[in-house]
Amino acid sequence: MIALCVEHGFPGWLAMATSVRGWAMAERGCNEEEGIAQTEEGLAAARTTGAGLWRPHLLCLVAEAYGKADRLDGGLCALAEALGAAGEK
Repeated sequence: MIALCVEHGFPGWLAMATSVRGWAMAERGCNEEEGIAQTEEGLAAARTTGAGLWRPHLLCLVAEAYGKADRLDGGLCALAEALGAAGEK
């Protein structure tokens, strides 16, 4: 999906795919730190597109990646931001 998004110029979907890939890496336990970095990279990319629909979901993926790495403070911060984003109009 990442390659297709790059090839065809779909930045919003690229941001989502990057975050999901990072989350999957953290879930598998193969490299939690790289997974965290990719979930945050995808989230940052999503912010630049101005699309906020997926923001709470992406933040939850970030929180889960932090949780897998036993970095609870980062996960709680992401969850707090997700709750705030979910309440925005």
